[in-house]
Parts: sequence; structure tokens; C-alpha cells
Amino acid sequence: MKSNNKSAILLASITSLLISGCGDNDITTAQQEDSVAVETQLVPVTSGNELEHYLKQGFANANSDPILFHPGEPDLITSDSTLEADGGLAATDGANSSSGVSGTNLQVSGADEADRIKSDGNYLYSIKQQNYYYPVDAIAVAEADSIAPDYEPVPATISVHRIQADPAASRLLTEIDIDEPRASINGLYLNTDSAGHGQQLIATGSAGQNWGLQPWDNPWAWQSGQTKVWFYDVSEPAAPQQMHSITIEGYLLNSRRIKDTLYLVTRFTPYIAGYNRYPSSEDEATGNQDLIERTSLDELLPHASFNNADPEQLMQSRNCFLPDSIDADSGYPTLTTITAIDLNAPKEMVSVCYGGQAYGMYASTKNIYLTATRYRERNSVDQPEIASSRPSVGTAIHKFAMTERGPRYQGSGVVPGSLSINGSNPSFLMGERGEVLHIITSWRDENRWQWQHQLTNLQSNADNSTLEIIAQLPNETHPAPIGKPGEQIYASRYIGDRAYVVTFQTIDPLYVIDLSNDKKPVIAGELEIPGFSSYLHAINDDLLLGIGKNTNGPRLQGLKLSLFNVADIHSPEEISSLNIGDRGTDSPVLFDHHTLAYLPGTERTPDKFTIPVKLFQGGDQTQPWQWADWKHDGLYLFEIKADSSTRAELKHSGSLIAEQASDTNTWGSSLYNDRAVIQGSAVHYLHNNKLISADWDAVTP
Repeated sequence: MKSNNKSAILLASITSLLISGCGDNDITTAQQEDSVAVETQLVPVTSGNELEHYLKQGFANANSDPILFHPGEPDLITSDSTLEADGGLAATDGANSSSGVSGTNLQVSGADEADRIKSDGNYLYSIKQQNYYYPVDAIAVAEADSIAPDYEPVPATISVHRIQADPAASRLLTEIDIDEPRASINGLYLNTDSAGHGQQLIATGSAGQNWGLQPWDNPWAWQSGQTKVWFYDVSEPAAPQQMHSITIEGYLLNSRRIKDTLYLVTRFTPYIAGYNRYPSSEDEATGNQDLIERTSLDELLPHASFNNADPEQLMQSRNCFLPDSIDADSGYPTLTTITAIDLNAPKEMVSVCYGGQAYGMYASTKNIYLTATRYRERNSVDQPEIASSRPSVGTAIHKFAMTERGPRYQGSGVVPGSLSINGSNPSFLMGERGEVLHIITSWRDENRWQWQHQLTNLQSNADNSTLEIIAQLPNETHPAPIGKPGEQIYASRYIGDRAYVVTFQTIDPLYVIDLSNDKKPVIAGELEIPGFSSYLHAINDDLLLGIGKNTNGPRLQGLKLSLFNVADIHSPEEISSLNIGDRGTDSPVLFDHHTLAYLPGTERTPDKFTIPVKLFQGGDQTQPWQWADWKHDGLYLFEIKADSSTRAELKHSGSLIAEQASDTNTWGSSLYNDRAVIQGSAVHYLHNNKLISADWDAVTP
């Protein structure tokens, strides 16, 4: 690899990337100078010795150089023509009005996401929330002080329910226990046959040490993790049978299922027994070096095991990439890996890796983009007026195509700013149309300390080594900013050839950005209304649903649902709205799109959707910090009746209450794990591991 000055470490750290300028007039010189990019890109590893040296030197660097623990965007742990673009219309994992059952609410139609529940319309599979207990022998324990402080988790469990719509009902058939030490499940996928019946259930999670509350950038936080994937035959749902299991060394960051292929993104730091992470003496440092020298490359790379067989190396060094212009003595021993698993032949795994870390992920049906935040180091020769005009943070992007032969590297780039959003997952700031990536990043102007927002369009160059910037907004031709001074981004969604962006400080501007010309994006329309949306959802080509907060000036109040007519790109308008509750009222849909269940309507039936709500109402709210009184937790049911795009109406159909305020219950419980499935005329609501079924029309407001 080429050598570069060590001062680039804080900029490029491990995965710094190349921006190639282009001649379009919409990219100004000033904006190019604002970039924190260092001209580097990922290049294939040429030998095992090269990868071994990189990882071994990374151990020394992690101890000798200061590690800057910057807050990133760790949204990973929890991310087509009209439908080729991000979002699509009411994108789900295959459920629609013809099948009569809602599916997982997806960011991109066709890119299935793991979630806590999955359903084929006849059976509902759900992760049973895991609680921890203290092992106590009531007979042997004589004094409280003798109780061991250690805790043990209950087995990871998947519940299988039979559901029906007429009348609404559900029945627990069986539970799948994963009886492995410290096993946990964080998501499910369901493969169906041509008739839509569930055939294969895939659970993703971990077994072993879980990632703790350590800084995201700390390489030692990523040791000793184990990603697990369990495969079950559910062709007979009452008697599921485990088919296979896969164990991969490293922590699971995110996953997607594209047709019959499961993609896992994992992060790995090698573990060397006896290695002192923080040596305090010369003898300890010397001992560390001896251990590193005796460690082989095989011991430094992640391994995988199929059906608990002997572990094998996950990937060969020839399938890895390293930063091109990072000095050979720079970087930390961190690898990010993308693994493709054929669900019809799961033993056949294909993996690629690169040296570096990932904070965020966006996936279309064709490509995976991994991002990481980069911080610019001040150059002593910078003139103050120039230095302060450049954002101190940038976002590095790696693109990998999902091919029949596995993930394939397609280039890298860096844009100024970070993926900063106050609402939904930061991945909603990214979208793809054709092979062009759209990304919106933000940073604070260091002179005025005001937020700046920028849309950047990128695409791979001819040899797929670089993501080239082909357009930016604002630009010289269209200098109007995205957002008023001081406003932050609360929601973003790419739908077809448009981007919708919501910013807020005291009032909600909804911006409509025209992306029909990849090289000339422009703000086409704008709407200002009270409140703001944190989540945006496409209803059809002309209607957009926004869910967020009602406001009184800058003060947040209850929930607000808005229906926007966006038929005219230049004149978006709010045509219907609902306010729910007073100050404190909240819903997890504001930051987790999976908590929304949506079923498109037919010619005879309206669109239906549900969200969990924690309702606060009444009480003393005379001071800005005072909330209303908590009343209940429950699932709120809504309908959208649309005679036309200008006559559509939001309607609150009813509330399925799970918990109410009482002398013994004054706060309710977390709604984070709440989910719902709409099955024709029925709704099934999962709250605190309990499935509540009800006829839609019988649920009253």
C-alpha cells in the first residue's frame, strides 16, 4: 500500500475514501473544499502477510495512539423506477391488500428487514421478550447476603400463534426455546412458498458475550462476540424443526434478506489470550509484542461454524480490502464483514471484509452501503477563516453490490457532515435510484454555530473504485438552503424521483426535492405548518403520511398525524390532520418504523394502519417541563379514506388499550417492543409478550 502522513489518521482512521471531483456546474469549489475527504480508497489485499501486518500493527496502535471516542450513528444494531427508488409505496415484506395481511414495514420494498414478529397471514411468529432472573435456591439460602449477584437469562424463545380474522382470535400453538448459554434473538425472517405459506423461519441473534455500554469507536468493545443464525422448518407450524445453525465470530450490526439470500453485516476485533489492552509498564508492552508476533493470521481472522462443527476461516485474505493510502503503521485491528448466505444452501457462505468500522447501513435490492463518521484534524497552516468554513466531520461511504457470487466492492467516497437526524433511523437519510446514491448530511457552521444540510448524489466510477460526486444541493445554481437557520432534520424519505425532508425549530417546513435529473437536484416545493413529522410514509403517488409531534412554538406537545397531498410537486399541502394527547404523549414509531403496521385498502375498503401510543392527558401543564398525566398504553387504529388526492381524510378508528393508569400502575411500560399485524377485518397486538386480538370495527375510540 502507498504510504501517507500519520496526520491523516483522525481523518481517514481506517476506512477513509476517495472523492473524485467532476465537471458539473452544480458542484462548487467551495463545497469541494468543505469535504473532509482524504484521497484514499479501499484496495484488495495482495497477500496474507499484508493483512496480518495491518491487524498486528493495529493492536499496537490501539494502545500507543489516543483513541478518540466520538459519538457516531450506531443505527445498525437495532436499516427501483417508481419502486426501484427507496421506499416504494407502503413497502412491506410481501403482505398487501390482496393477501389481506400487513407485513413488516420496510424502508425499501423487496429488501426484507429482521423484526420482532413475522406473519404469513395464518400464523404469527414473535420473539418472546427476554427477562433476566437471579438464580435462588429457596431451601439452601439462609441469608439474603448469600444470594449470588450474578444473573442468568431465561432461554431465548420464539412464540408461534395461530391467528384468524373472522372472528378475530389467536391461539398459542407452541414455543421454540433456544437452549444455548446466553443466547439472544434480535430479529426474525420468514421465507414463504409460492402460495404465501411460511416454510422457513430464520432467527438472527447472538450467543456469548453481548456488546456492552462501551464507546462505539473503542476496538476492544468488539472482541469475543458471536453472531448466531438459526434455521427452522415451519411447514408444520405447530411442530417446528430446527434445520441448521450458523455461528460467526463478530457482532451482528445489521442484516437484510433479498429473495433467497440473507446478508449479515458483522464487526470483529481479534482476541489474543493474555494480551494487556492497557499496558502500564515496559515489561507489559514487551509481553504484548511477543504475543502479537507469535499469533498467526488464522488466529486474527473471524471464523464460522455450520451446525456446531469445527470452526473454519470465514473468508480468505484475497476477499478483503484495506485503505489504500493509510500508512502501514496506522489504524486499529477492526474488520467489518458482509456475509451472503444462500437460504436454500446455507452452508455455502460467501464473505468479504474490509479494514475499518461501520456506523450505519443502507440497503437497496441491489447494493449495500456502509457508512462511518470521520473527524477532520486541524491543519496548522489553515487560515482561520478557511478552517472554520469547513465542516469538522465527514461521512465515509463504502458500496458493495449484491451479486450471485456474493458481495462485490463498487467504490468508496466521502461527503461533508454526518447522518444527523432527530427522528427515524439515520438510514432514511440515504436512498438509491438506479445506481445513484442520494445522501443528506448535516454539520454545524463553526462561525454561527448553525446547522447546515446538504444533499449529495454519488455513483461508482468506471472501474468501481470510487464513488464520485455528481451533484450537490445547495449549489451555485440553486443556493437556497435545506431548512431555515438553526433547524435540524427530523424526517427524510426518498420516494420515486423525489426526496421529502422535514426540518424543525419552531415550525415544520416540509421540503420536496426533485431528483429526476441526477446531476441537477432542486428544491421544487415547500410547506410550512405547525408541528413536525419524525416519520414519513408513502400512501400512493399523491399522498404522504407524516407522524410526529404537535408543538406550541418550540415546545413539544402531543402526537400529530398529517396527510399531505403531494400530487403537485411545487405545492404540497396538508389536507387532513389529527392531534392525539397532550404534552408527553409519545409513540415508538417516531424512531422505529417497524412499530407501524400498514395494510393498503381496496376499492371497497380504506387503507388501515396502527401505531402504539403512550397517552398523556390533562393535569397541570403550566410550566414548560411539566407533562400531562399518563392515561394508558395501547394500539391506536387509523383509516385513510380517499375519494381523490384532494379529498382524502385521516380517521382515528379506535384504541386497543393494553394498560391503564391506576393506583398500582402510574407509568405503564415500554412500547419499544410493541408490534401489530392487521389481518383483514382483525388486528393482533403484541404487548409485553401478550398477543391481543380484536375485530377492527369493534375497537372503539
